[in-house]
Amino acid sequence: MTIDGQNLWAKYDGLLAPYAQKNAQSRGREHPHVPDPHRLPYQRDRERIIYSTAFRRLRGKMQVVSPDAGDHVRNRLTHSMEVATLARSIARELALNEDLCEVIALAHDMGHPPYGHAGEVTLSAKMKEYGKEFAHNDHSIRTVTLYERRYVHHQGLNLSEEVLMGMAKHHASFTLHDEDVEREVRYPHMEMQVVDMADEIAYMSADLEDALQGGYIDLQSVEDMSVLKEVFYGKDMRRMDAKYIAGMVAHHFITLFVRESQERINTRGIVSIDDVQEAEYYIADFSENTKKQFLALKSFLHKEYYENEKVLVAVEAGQKMIGDVFDHLVLHPSLIPKNFNPTVKDPVERSCDFIAGMTDAYLRSLWQDQVDKMTVTG
Repeated sequence: MTIDGQNLWAKYDGLLAPYAQKNAQSRGREHPHVPDPHRLPYQRDRERIIYSTAFRRLRGKMQVVSPDAGDHVRNRLTHSMEVATLARSIARELALNEDLCEVIALAHDMGHPPYGHAGEVTLSAKMKEYGKEFAHNDHSIRTVTLYERRYVHHQGLNLSEEVLMGMAKHHASFTLHDEDVEREVRYPHMEMQVVDMADEIAYMSADLEDALQGGYIDLQSVEDMSVLKEVFYGKDMRRMDAKYIAGMVAHHFITLFVRESQERINTRGIVSIDDVQEAEYYIADFSENTKKQFLALKSFLHKEYYENEKVLVAVEAGQKMIGDVFDHLVLHPSLIPKNFNPTVKDPVERSCDFIAGMTDAYLRSLWQDQVDKMTVTG
């Protein structure tokens, strides 16, 4: 097995904690490749993600409200960049592998369908009608291993095994192959845990900013929340910008997350990556009190922002279009371009995968073009 970055291992792996994922200990890639001695493995993976088509399309996929709602709202691309920024900062604090955290964060939503979480719910429901499943985390892996075309001799981006495992954060367990030994572990590395929590902090703080900035919620409704009182010590928030408020809330949760994670590392004797893999719980996590604060804010945003009538109008329209287009493509698979991964033959899977890769605007355009020919739902 050949691993990239041989000229750099000693310099960069020496900076990492003993429980971090070392570059030199990567399990490599599925397909043979020519190693680059001047780029570390996860650095090379990051560049493959950034130059991919699916990554660029994220700019046209909504986070909470459609990119058409304005130039300043978040989309899946800006969200992924913000997750990567937080994950890298946390990794540096905990002496983890920054490159690995960054590439997992950048890639984690590449399989997300149009129209946000509601789009995923609709695609999942449609697939269940055929006894199949859809989850955006799994489809992100499917995207980078099957649908992205970069090389002549194989499909996919040929990412490192540690990156693919980090993208599969919701899996119940992982199988590691160490020479001739196969073993099941709960978590492959702590970097995955950091990205998972950075994702939560990034979208929660960004959604708070967008909700305040867009007038979906007013400042008075959040002032009395315990986390806001703790962050601002009862100061008058009326003169504060939404960006500042959201940034301070994110900083608050990042600080507490790093502090609790370091405390767990120290008190629970985490001295190797084996200790991380054998643990039955997240090492990198919030304390119970911080978790309560975080969940309270998350619940508030769900009620006041995600279920806001103005948001739901666009979301429900998107769900209808996804359902209509899915049914239409299953009946008329010839509408899917022939060069769209011809190795997948099942029209149901091809329809699902094709829709999952669409931007909001492309889905809407296809629906408008085909609506007169569709048997549309209610």
